[in-house]
Amino acid sequence: MSRLAQRHALPLFLLLAFLPAWALWLGSGVLSRRTEYPPDGAWLAAQLGVFAPALAAFAVGALARPDRLRTPLLLAPALYLPALLLGAAITSHGFSDLRRVDSPWTVLATILAVAALVLLGRRANRIEPWPLGEAGRGSIAGWSAGAGLLTAAVFAAGWAFGSPSGQDLAAPLFVPYRELTLLAAVLALGWNLVFGGSLGEEPGWRGFLLPRLLRDRTPLGASLVVGFWWALWHAPIDWVQGFVVPGPGGLLARQLWALPIAVLFTWVTVRAGGSLLPAIAFHTVLNAVPDFALVEPARYEASVAVFWVVSLVTAVVVVTVDPRMLHPPSRLDGEELG
Repeated sequence: MSRLAQRHALPLFLLLAFLPAWALWLGSGVLSRRTEYPPDGAWLAAQLGVFAPALAAFAVGALARPDRLRTPLLLAPALYLPALLLGAAITSHGFSDLRRVDSPWTVLATILAVAALVLLGRRANRIEPWPLGEAGRGSIAGWSAGAGLLTAAVFAAGWAFGSPSGQDLAAPLFVPYRELTLLAAVLALGWNLVFGGSLGEEPGWRGFLLPRLLRDRTPLGASLVVGFWWALWHAPIDWVQGFVVPGPGGLLARQLWALPIAVLFTWVTVRAGGSLLPAIAFHTVLNAVPDFALVEPARYEASVAVFWVVSLVTAVVVVTVDPRMLHPPSRLDGEELG
């Protein structure tokens, strides 16, 4: 079994990341909901689907490297089981919709988010060995802070270009409204790290798939592959609900959206020596912005457009000026990534 998992690790990971998520999303009926709805069993099933990439990475990593079985045995009960139990408690509380999930529950989510940052930040990579150079703690902290703060700053700049829409937007999936205060921002980051995708996705995409691909690809080449599968994983959501445009066009829009962002995710991960923390910070802020911004649809759309343009330009600049992005692994081994 171990040899089989080693030989077919990538297709096995993709199978386990896609099938459970798609089955849970489509089978629960949660994707057909377009207005406010309660955090119920369908919502909890959808959250379990969001965790699929990370759990797939743990499963395949443990099968391919039995000596690393200790890692999933630590993380699964320490992070993912508590997240599901917290989700079940929220579900049983009987909230009328996600916007009514009050502070005590989001505080618990934030505490769990801090625990996730501590555990996932203890090493550069928790499952798959990182094939490139390492980075110091200060560098990891700096790239993590930069990824989160710059993402928020670009969205804020985009917000300034938008015009007030004069209408409210019904809360879509996983997006409770929040007033923009420091406490609300902290709670929004904690909530979105646990339930918004970061905890479920990043250990899979950047923690397993990316370092696997970096064994024989440049960081740019690995980014293109990760970006394709990362975008495709969202296909049921984009097909049913649309992404920028409705229906099948949403699949193409997601691919175009994900391409430059995947390059930037890889770049901050490489610069941080394989640590998941910059990617988690990037992803969490990206998903937390709608908690505040969707109250003004026109401004939110403008900020998304500005963010994508800035991401595309930045990705081109990064690939052009940073030699790490175009060098094969053998050229990077042993380099100090500061």
